[in-house]
Amino acid sequence: MSNNLKVIAIFATSLDGRLGPADATRFVRISSDADMEHLLRVRDLADAVIMGGTTFKHYPKPHRGLMRNDLPLHSIITSGKSLTFNEPLFHATPPVPVVIFSPNSHTSELPPDVDWEKISALEQANGDGINAILENLGRRGINTLLVEGGGEIFRQFLLARAVDELYLTLVPTFIGGDKSPRLTGFGAEFPTPSPRTRMLNTWQIGDERYFHLALDYDTTN
Repeated sequence: MSNNLKVIAIFATSLDGRLGPADATRFVRISSDADMEHLLRVRDLADAVIMGGTTFKHYPKPHRGLMRNDLPLHSIITSGKSLTFNEPLFHATPPVPVVIFSPNSHTSELPPDVDWEKISALEQANGDGINAILENLGRRGINTLLVEGGGEIFRQFLLARAVDELYLTLVPTFIGGDKSPRLTGFGAEFPTPSPRTRMLNTWQIGDERYFHLALDYDTTN
């Protein structure tokens, strides 16, 4: 647990670790309806969701859970250069609280209920930017944060040693392709020692395998 804030992540991948096809112009779900229901149940555990700018553009509507009526705080990590405020999330009724984390300053007027936090450390690849985000969210009263994508964002959280638990659905298909988005992005190898996982639970629905994993960063033994 980082900064007294619990971080969970959820992904569905193909057997070769891909999140979806390359160069998709819209969100492409590779898993089943059962996995979507699973995602909604996990969302119910979180006070806030966080995603990268690309994931947000592919899935810009408010991220609702299954049982809770309230909407979690929506957090976006982006350079801000291509972000517009025309997406439905910024015009939802009732309004959705949004905080945007960026290494750059905003250049246009912000919609109501939207905060912009400039975090210069996001330009670094050592996890300092993620730690600054967690501290910011902690001050906002967030207790549990859900990382929903994409792989590059998940990688940043792993490098910061910030992910406590991972829900992973393994989909029995292959996607391939050098440019297909991967679970941990396209960065270099993780520094030694790399994070390991510990099984908390696993189950099967149809042909999909579901894992609930704890992350372990102390791999000295």
